[in-house]
Amino acid sequence: MKKIFGIALALVLSVCLICVIAVNADSAVVFTATEASGIAGSEVDVNVNISDNTGFGVLLLEVKFDHTKVQLVSYEKTIELPDDYSDVGTSGTVKKANTTGSIKIKWEADLIEEGVFSTPITFEGTALKLKFQILDTNAVGTEIPVTLLVKDFYMDDMDMTNVESSVVNGKITVTACDHAGNTNPLVETTPATCKEVGKKTATCTVCGGLVSEDIPVDANNHSFGEWTEVTPGNCTTPAKLERVCAHDASHVETKNGEIVANNHSFGEWTEVTPGNCTTPATLKRVCAHNASHFETKDGEIVANNQSFGEWTEVTPGNCTTPATLKRVCAHDASHVETKEGAIESDDHDWNEWIEVTPGNCTTPATLKRTCKRDANHVETKAGSTVADAHSFGEWTEVTPGNCTTPAKLERVCAHNAAHKETKDGALVPNNHDWSEWTEVTPGNCITPAKLERVCSHDASHVETKDGEIAANNHSFGEWTTVAPTADTEGSKTRVCANDASHVETIILEKLGLTYTDANESVAVTPDDNSFIPKNSKVDVINGFEELSDEQIKNFQKYVKEKVGKEAASFYAYGLVDQTEEAIKINKASMTIKVPSAEGFENVKYYTIALDSGEFTDVTDKVVNGVLTQDVEEYGVVYLVAAGDKVTPEVPGPGETDKNPVNGDNAAVPYILVATMLGAAALLVITKKRANA
Repeated sequence: MKKIFGIALALVLSVCLICVIAVNADSAVVFTATEASGIAGSEVDVNVNISDNTGFGVLLLEVKFDHTKVQLVSYEKTIELPDDYSDVGTSGTVKKANTTGSIKIKWEADLIEEGVFSTPITFEGTALKLKFQILDTNAVGTEIPVTLLVKDFYMDDMDMTNVESSVVNGKITVTACDHAGNTNPLVETTPATCKEVGKKTATCTVCGGLVSEDIPVDANNHSFGEWTEVTPGNCTTPAKLERVCAHDASHVETKNGEIVANNHSFGEWTEVTPGNCTTPATLKRVCAHNASHFETKDGEIVANNQSFGEWTEVTPGNCTTPATLKRVCAHDASHVETKEGAIESDDHDWNEWIEVTPGNCTTPATLKRTCKRDANHVETKAGSTVADAHSFGEWTEVTPGNCTTPAKLERVCAHNAAHKETKDGALVPNNHDWSEWTEVTPGNCITPAKLERVCSHDASHVETKDGEIAANNHSFGEWTTVAPTADTEGSKTRVCANDASHVETIILEKLGLTYTDANESVAVTPDDNSFIPKNSKVDVINGFEELSDEQIKNFQKYVKEKVGKEAASFYAYGLVDQTEEAIKINKASMTIKVPSAEGFENVKYYTIALDSGEFTDVTDKVVNGVLTQDVEEYGVVYLVAAGDKVTPEVPGPGETDKNPVNGDNAAVPYILVATMLGAAALLVITKKRANA
């Protein structure tokens, strides 16, 4: 009956505890980072608080910050741990955090013993204290976020069940120093002038910044420069002198200088009588200060001051030679001027058009003609394109060939990439696209599996290979049974169709045997229609031996809901087979010495149905401490001893309560139930191996 005993026990526990886990309704745990403020260069504290905590076993928090604006000085984990809790979590380093801007802090429960975990942490309040230094480079008003990330957050058990959470991020604000605590005296560093206020300054003993105070403006504190002449004296007016304050250019003093009799301000010479090609001009200039002060002189004959008539064409021009023009002076007919007229740039004598650049598939030919008078006079125009005049490059492979499709080759015209030629290349017979190896014929105990893969280009391209022999993949026939008798053992034998040397045999016990456990507390007598493999044994399991106190309490709570009893113990009785073949129970009679219940009174006994978890009261069937029970199929009885607690309270058959701080939890997380079931199954397997 391999594994049946342990699996059935686990099913009973799951049915009994399902009503307990239904009342669990956890809400989200809230993690809050506080806000802080301070001046650049100072240290500030940021706390991480926990609220609405429903309990957890493992917590990994990541705190992120801008390490270019603040640096982590220290941190302190401040969660108050339960008495049975050992914090084996790892912590980050301050040095690393100040290069990455992140630090991870972990809390993790330690195992009390294999399969039993510490009490969940329900702490609320300040869980983590962080001290930061605000860097001097921060401007006033800078807000630096402190971000929380919940990386791992679950109950500390085999399945690591997540706990819901939410976060509220914090920040650090850079404030200005008010210098109220400064003790350094202020000293005059800039005196007041007629224009500017002065300054008294000191270094702040609090922040190291500059503390300053204004000195009022002194209206008489000028700083005049030298006297300078701003308006020079002349023949009628004295000079004007001025000096200016260095503090304010609007602060000016002025005074008169002297008259300078010869300091005229003559204007330009103006022509009173113009000169020409035969007569000099008459010139005059006047003093700007006094119009009665003037000078006159003769000008020059203006040789070029003729009185020319209109230009007349003597010789016409063309594309290379300008026209010749002439004009005559009215003062003297011997005064003649000639000049070149305009070149008639359009007056050419063209040769015939010739091709200088041949056309191709994209570019028309270039035509040219030259002037017979000047070969530098050239005209060009476009001729026609030549559609077939390509300049193809080398053939290149654009699509590689494979086992079914030839390669695609292409060449491109250098004149126009849109002009292309294509052709087929060669097939590449070995260029397959194989699928994964698949098993087409499974292996068995003597024959390896057959594996195959197919080319996606051509399904007829197939490769095959041998897989592995599956040593345990027999093809057993029907069991051949030699029935046991009251005097002889029987047997069940089956032979593998692949190899007749592969045989399985199970020895069946003699009929009429009664099986008793080592302490003779239970005996099982199967009828003659049951097949019992040899070396089957009776086992007794106390279901509470490997369970935690909390799991025992929750089972007892279920018992109280079902039958009204406050205390209970749980046991399993039955045959355990050491072979691969399950026991075939038609019907068996089981006598059980029911367990005594220390710390109970008014004890009653109940069997539990495997399929429904329902209780059946069998107290009346217990005679002189012995219960007689008929069983079928699995040959297992699940028995609960339930009663009222003795006052004063004495712990039941489970271990004493090692967790008075935690109290009686009204809701059991689902993961706790899974842990109990796993422990029960492990218990049965361990016992079976010990009996082998």
